[in-house]
Amino acid sequence: MTDVTVVMAAFNAAATIERSLRSVLAQSVNPHRVIVVDDGSTDSTCGIARGFTAVEVVSIEHGGLGAALNAGFDLVDSEFVAVLDSDDLWPRDRLAVHLEAFDNSPTADTVLGTTLNVTDDPDFASVDDVVKSIGVLGAESVTSRLLGATTLRSRALALLGPIRTDITHAATTVWMSSPAAQALLTIELDSIALYRMIHGNNMGVTDAEQARKDWLLLVRQRIQEQR
Repeated sequence: MTDVTVVMAAFNAAATIERSLRSVLAQSVNPHRVIVVDDGSTDSTCGIARGFTAVEVVSIEHGGLGAALNAGFDLVDSEFVAVLDSDDLWPRDRLAVHLEAFDNSPTADTVLGTTLNVTDDPDFASVDDVVKSIGVLGAESVTSRLLGATTLRSRALALLGPIRTDITHAATTVWMSSPAAQALLTIELDSIALYRMIHGNNMGVTDAEQARKDWLLLVRQRIQEQR
């Protein structure tokens, strides 16, 4: 067991959360805690998560991704914290690789790995199926400040402050690219840290109009900040 807490926010994720949680519990090192914050789901998300004895489930009224992650962060009592979306997956050595990087760089605040965008398939039952698919079809990894590809020292949460709850889309991207985040000492690794599953239920697809509004708001705010 390691001193890292995994936080997962979930809203109506019944179709994907079991697979995502299995990728967390299949890690080569066991997390200290796995916390799922059910963001007021109206499907069987909460019941599926509670079916895992190693998973703690907290339910809140629906407040969006930022509110759910903030609630999860409030419960973190470990030295490190990592976040996985309820539809994405991790390679089996994800936590082990990041924790080793922290051991090698004791002053680091965050460790960032690469992301592989993977077109989802109903036949993908586990991360092993994804790995096999990549081996056949190939895919290109990208380095992006995605929260799912990052492990943080818990002390960094106070420096970053809460995730914004007034925007539905890009809330974690804004949080990870804020001036406070840029000031953190980040170790970037070439190893894959996140399989980002692309499918029709991604928020940018199901709520494209709100995504457009949120991004325009963020662009305007950044322009005003730079004046």
